[in-house]
Amino acid sequence: MKTFYRVALGLLWAAQPLCAQQNAAANPPATNDWAIAEMSANSQVWQRSTLEAGPGGALFARVHRYVQMEPGLNYLSNGQYVGQ
Repeated sequence: MKTFYRVALGLLWAAQPLCAQQNAAANPPATNDWAIAEMSANSQVWQRSTLEAGPGGALFARVHRYVQMEPGLNYLSNGQYVGQ
């Protein structure tokens, strides 16, 4: 009977990391907000990172980007582009 309890406790102890991985994959941490990563006179690149679950429940960072293009979007001030 003692052997059964030891085996059962061993299986429960071994399953804890798996449950933690599944819980992390089901509830990934919050993503960051969109931010301007690059600026030029007529465009700016917006990007943010999110954590996504991959195969096996491992989390990895994915970068999302889009380019906003518009004539005269930014202007040069003291050597740096500034938004309108």
